[in-house]
Amino acid sequence: MSRRIAIVVVSVLMLAGVGTSAEAHSRSAPSLAVWDRLAQCESGGRWHQRGRTYSGGLQFADRTWRSVGGRGRAADASKQEQIRRAVALYLKYGWGQWPGCSRKLRLR
Repeated sequence: MSRRIAIVVVSVLMLAGVGTSAEAHSRSAPSLAVWDRLAQCESGGRWHQRGRTYSGGLQFADRTWRSVGGRGRAADASKQEQIRRAVALYLKYGWGQWPGCSRKLRLR
């Protein structure tokens, strides 16, 4: 993981204050390699993919993207920003936001 990504992940963890369950508090942020594998499964690794319902490498619904502080559409954000928002989402809800690919990749 690059130093820049590590700083972003740590910042998200510190600022997130998300989740209230013991399970959410026990989660740690997945590595950059995991997010790359998930994006490969979700969008073929195309971080700026646009669809009618989902966009970005990790296939955010617009409403979900905004719920974790994203602006515009995920496809317009950098890979780093998409991962930052995905970490916040993961810390709140776990892999359930990516049900098919998280199962396929055996992340849960």
